[in-house]
Amino acid sequence: MKFISKFHLPFLLLLVVFLIYFKFTRFEALSYFLDDFTNNLEGSYSWLLGRPLTFANGFGKLNTAHNYFLMPLLGPIILYFGAKGIFVFLVICQFVVWHYFFKLYPQKTVNNYFLFIFLLLNPTFLWIFDHPEVGWSIELLYFPFAILFAVSLKLKINILSIISGLLLISVREEGILLACMIHIYYLVNNTINWKSTVNNRNIWISGIGYSSLFLISMVYLSSKGNSNSFVQSAFSVLKTHLNDATFYWTNLYYFGQGLLLIAPFVVFYYFFQKFEFHKFLIFAFFLLLLFALTFFQTIRYYNLFFFQTVSLTWAARFILPYTFTIAFLVINIKLDFKFDNTFKRIAISFLFLVQFFIISFVRKDVSYSEIGNILITKQPQHRIKVLINEEDITFIRKIEKAIPARSSVYVGDFLVPIFSDHFVVWPDRYKEFEKADIGIIPTDSQFIHLRNELPLVMKNGYESIGIYGSYEVFSTKKYKKYINSKELLK
Repeated sequence: MKFISKFHLPFLLLLVVFLIYFKFTRFEALSYFLDDFTNNLEGSYSWLLGRPLTFANGFGKLNTAHNYFLMPLLGPIILYFGAKGIFVFLVICQFVVWHYFFKLYPQKTVNNYFLFIFLLLNPTFLWIFDHPEVGWSIELLYFPFAILFAVSLKLKINILSIISGLLLISVREEGILLACMIHIYYLVNNTINWKSTVNNRNIWISGIGYSSLFLISMVYLSSKGNSNSFVQSAFSVLKTHLNDATFYWTNLYYFGQGLLLIAPFVVFYYFFQKFEFHKFLIFAFFLLLLFALTFFQTIRYYNLFFFQTVSLTWAARFILPYTFTIAFLVINIKLDFKFDNTFKRIAISFLFLVQFFIISFVRKDVSYSEIGNILITKQPQHRIKVLINEEDITFIRKIEKAIPARSSVYVGDFLVPIFSDHFVVWPDRYKEFEKADIGIIPTDSQFIHLRNELPLVMKNGYESIGIYGSYEVFSTKKYKKYINSKELLK
């Protein structure tokens, strides 16, 4: 027992090192390339560089679509430490959650570590933490802030509950609903039956308070205009497919996948906790509300080719029902809970491992063999290596290091992570604050559309300065001095 207790801090620090290594390696291997990645980075520090608040070249003002109150506060971290800085911040937030989770269980036993790993380091958490193809979006902070909120409520640390609750609701507007559900469920968990639940004055006050705050938040958001078009487009899709059976079956299929991802945790509750019908029914009701919310957010993409990617089970959306489920378990589990027999240990191990298979079935963007190969060899995943060879990556990284920080660049395919410290100009968006000084375009004919965009996205006076490997580099006169052709060809 003393050995396990002494091992506690090194164990948590080792986890910190591993998670940071995991994110850094995936980042360096160009695994995070979707536009949400740069949108979240640029939107955080835009105000520090004299640009509009939460402005990103890929979208424009992000705060017209969502209430990103926390985003600008993360700006200094990202501006001065880049994407890696925000990865470290995310891991530190997880570490704080781990620390307070173990305050619930001051005796550091094997049993408590077992519980910790199942709840806070399960395969589903690691998949969402990785956020395949995106790597970072502010929604990833829902998990540490929400679980810290649940733990602090259970520990009755009022100041920590207030701080974590405020952080949670500042992530995005759905954070208010998540905080509301966790807080109300905590109060419900202290009741003994339906009557005591219905008559609990604090539950009603909390529900009305959070609901009022959410309504105010949505009114404020709608006043900024862009969110209205999102809502209208969602209703338009619903109206268009009102009598379309395929529409309903497709979305039921994705809903079923979401339930499948939640299933191991529900099974854990059913078999290893005291089952109380009224408490479980409230949990199920809240869970369905979160699924309904993610469905409504997703549905406007129904007619687009990437609908499956951003469906109910996309990490940035599924994090809501998943986080609430883990908070539900944290609140429920008794402090004297033990895996006190072989059956429990085998069962919990199965519920842990089966998540790997469920994730690989539900999410085709997750490849464990690719992830393992990246962590060991630090080489890009296969489909990126097909598009970008090692020599091309080398010279492109040289350009990135040569040009001034926060330059405006126009790059194609999977080069976005390399230029995460710059402002990336996207084709067909025309949202950029300023046009690009540097353009790096594949010479392959399949990327002719990127070349056709050059006059629209580059500053006046740009010209080609040479073909290097599979790419042609374009530059304004001002930026030509930063690019040494001989150095690039070394």
